[in-house]
Amino acid sequence: MADLWITFSVIQHHYPLDSKVTLKLEDLSDVEGTYDYSDEDGHVICISTAVDADQRAEVLCHEYAHACVNGYYGPEANAVWGVCYSGLYRLIFGEH
Repeated sequence: MADLWITFSVIQHHYPLDSKVTLKLEDLSDVEGTYDYSDEDGHVICISTAVDADQRAEVLCHEYAHACVNGYYGPEANAVWGVCYSGLYRLIFGEH
């Protein structure tokens, strides 16, 4: 089990972003995590408190990948996100 806050620190070190990143644990309904960006708040990642502690790092990788590709709307946008997510996943969990 990867500790969420250590995972967040490692990810930020290896995949730094252009502005502030905030990680929150919140009571979210119907989703495991969310990602949002605004000029005022920067990158905001929320992870549901309903997600088991041992799964939160994986949700963080998923949402952080959205932050990494924020603003990219070109061809194959989903593939670009997938490559980023794969890199984040391997960084934290190794090859699978």
